[in-house]
Amino acid sequence: MTSVAYSKPKPNQFDIRYRMGQGYAVFGPDGRQVSPWSPSSEYVENLRSTKQREADARKKRGTRSCMCCGNKFMSDGIHNRLCGRCNGRGHQPS
Repeated sequence: MTSVAYSKPKPNQFDIRYRMGQGYAVFGPDGRQVSPWSPSSEYVENLRSTKQREADARKKRGTRSCMCCGNKFMSDGIHNRLCGRCNGRGHQPS
């Protein structure tokens, strides 16, 4: 029997903290408060999810080498591995 190793999701970098009398707030990876205090934990949870998605998306964008021709291009994320020219060409059977 073989075991399959799955990558674990990265934990949230944004943290929710509760303070008596003020409510809940989101704190960033550097420990600074990034949201106002709110009595609604649901609102703050949604805000944390949004901020985490935005941070993850910023990390994945950037310059990559095309897997087909090797030219550098601006990638929208890890799913984007072919430059516009090669992506538009499609598969050319030999």
